[in-house]
Amino acid sequence: MRNWHRRALIAVGFGMMGTLLLLGWAKHTPCFYFNNESKDLPILLLILWSLTFSVVVPSRGHRVVWTAGGICTVLIAAAFALGHIDRPYAAWSLRESAITALRADVRALRQYHVVNLAYPEHFDPTPQSEYLRKYFDMRYFPVLDPNGTVGAYRIEVRPAHPPCGCPLSFTVNQDGKVFSTEEARAATDSDRLVSVLSR
Repeated sequence: MRNWHRRALIAVGFGMMGTLLLLGWAKHTPCFYFNNESKDLPILLLILWSLTFSVVVPSRGHRVVWTAGGICTVLIAAAFALGHIDRPYAAWSLRESAITALRADVRALRQYHVVNLAYPEHFDPTPQSEYLRKYFDMRYFPVLDPNGTVGAYRIEVRPAHPPCGCPLSFTVNQDGKVFSTEEARAATDSDRLVSVLSR
């Protein structure tokens, strides 16, 4: 019984140390909660404690079996439950998704222009994707001609929660040219041209 108590105390000690380290890491990582959602932290803690007890608590004769079973359980839980974010890939994915959303907006505005011979004074470029709404703010700015009609426009896409997600800002104009910048401002036509949306 004493050996069991000693092993349990060791497991609790290791689990507490790991918990404090994990909480400290999450606190000092600004995008942890934003990218992975707060629900992943309890899952990580559960995996940590499960692994700790599977390694420390079992008696010596069954330790290999329990440890192997615990590791397999942890790996399965991690594969199905954790939303791991690979930051370079996430940024690339967000960039492509934003450009795809802009392509749909440009297409809708071109169709409006064909019918009305002008662009609308008001247009909502907010994407339907909750994923994009989480990471980007999109705004439409009409450009008036001297006669008062809207002859041009630009749509600005800015990161909603930098530095989380994609660090780029995008701007598309009525010609379908998409410009981007990593600076904390809207992109202009003097910035890098990243795409030309086809008609």
